[in-house]
Amino acid sequence: MQWLLITISLFGLTLAEIVLQEHGYLQLSGRGGNKFQFGMNAASESSFDARHRYLYVIGSEERVLHQVRINSNGSYMWPELVHHYDLPDVDDGNPLDVEVCYDYPTGYFVISFEGKDDASSGHINFYDLPISDGATLNLIKRIVVGSHPENLKFTSDCKTLVVSDEGTPYMSDGVKIDPEGEINIIDTASFDRSTLGFSVRWNNDQNAQQDLIDRGYRFWMNDAISTFSSNIEPEYIAINNDGHKAYITLQENNAMCIVNLTSKSIMNIYPMGTKDWNSHVFSIDVSDRDVNNGKGIVMKRRKLKSFFQPDKIAHLKWNNLDYIVTTDEGRKSNIPALSFTDNERAAALDWSHISDPVLKTQLENNAEMGRLHVSTVDSGAPNEVFAFGGRGFSIWESLDAFGLGGRVYESGDDFEVIGAQSYDRTFNGDSSTGTRTPVQEADSRSPNMGPEINSLAVGDFDGITMLFFGSGRNGNIYVYALNPAITSYPTPIFQHVHRRGSLQSPWNTLYAQGLAGDAGINDMSYVDVAGERALVVVSSRSSSVSLYKLVDGEKSNVP
Repeated sequence: MQWLLITISLFGLTLAEIVLQEHGYLQLSGRGGNKFQFGMNAASESSFDARHRYLYVIGSEERVLHQVRINSNGSYMWPELVHHYDLPDVDDGNPLDVEVCYDYPTGYFVISFEGKDDASSGHINFYDLPISDGATLNLIKRIVVGSHPENLKFTSDCKTLVVSDEGTPYMSDGVKIDPEGEINIIDTASFDRSTLGFSVRWNNDQNAQQDLIDRGYRFWMNDAISTFSSNIEPEYIAINNDGHKAYITLQENNAMCIVNLTSKSIMNIYPMGTKDWNSHVFSIDVSDRDVNNGKGIVMKRRKLKSFFQPDKIAHLKWNNLDYIVTTDEGRKSNIPALSFTDNERAAALDWSHISDPVLKTQLENNAEMGRLHVSTVDSGAPNEVFAFGGRGFSIWESLDAFGLGGRVYESGDDFEVIGAQSYDRTFNGDSSTGTRTPVQEADSRSPNMGPEINSLAVGDFDGITMLFFGSGRNGNIYVYALNPAITSYPTPIFQHVHRRGSLQSPWNTLYAQGLAGDAGINDMSYVDVAGERALVVVSSRSSSVSLYKLVDGEKSNVP
């Protein structure tokens, strides 16, 4: 049992010592129930049934579903596998998401499946809610949707299910096709489906398109096959408490859209803008060859802008106002089947048009900015260079009448600075190669999107609102508390960073020893089991479920 001691002092409000405590850990198997292998992605998305204490975990690439019980004896919490389901592979492609909603006496259990191939429709399968160990998945309704239903989210009353469909581009018989992304709103009582698209409002309005682009929106596949609307890629969803609005990230587009669930209409698209790394308060590491042509931590200001490109998203209620939290992970696009890419390493490009000699030299030098993946499709003012990802998180104000307000908080370079101070040996590291150690993979993501935060959870500890963020690469978990003394807007205060697992052996060996930790965090949730609260972390590379607790060190003994 590992204990991490934290002292919180929030602008004059001093709390007792808080402890981030590692609890149980479970590795999940791949297809067949007896396949254990690092990197197989047998754990990708999850949903918790609080009434029956089951965590359901989808393993997308292995086409599996795990039923995991969250146990507690009052002092220790642990995940226990109670059943493994191999999902059918005849009529569908991979499972993409799972969602549970329980509104007594009715429960809903839903899995989204992508199409069997790129041209085939995806499906949303509604099942009877399993209420016992290993209960049969009884299909009660199957709804046709677009080919890639990425994310599912219920309103709190379970009456409405919102589905985002990316509409990813593909090749068919030598023809490039970019299907429309769409949003589906499903009435869970009647199973009626309303499909919302983007073409009617935006395809024929050049002024509206240009306005979005001028404010940081990316029309990233602007070619003969893509219309403005078909290039829109809806991904992750958050819904406000009253169930009237859905907030959906458009990650590749560097934007968010808001859907009015009452009128079943898209309110607007909101560009996320760009982050200026030449600000005096920000620094960034953009190379994995910056110290003697090798790895090292070199944080500098750069004449560089990056698109925030949010991934996971959460709704937050603060002082009776709505806010949206985004993980600004970043996303560059490479589609080999279409011979398309929107990026290249800076040193491989021609920078003869750059008039700033210092910037030009840095872009051509691998020890400076030459290794950085930069956009090849976005243009701006002279001497502007664009990279991918905000390398942090943002909090946005949501305005009832106008949709999305301004960004009220942005984490700056917190994650890289904190990672360098606390876990320098795995700084901006990866978990991509089983034969390499975590230390050997350090700094490898610096030229890409750095810490790549792609998961978050919102929770409560003794009346303090907590925010948790997970790295989709090196397994770092960052903990913030919202300052209760400032009620005008949410003010996060960094508390702690934690990385589970060992370092010295190759990932394959660590996995075999149960020491791979949270490699490739993909989903997080904060759950309540009979009054005991825990952070649940689901990780794809280690195919694992981890539990953590925040506890008051003065009131708790080490189990």
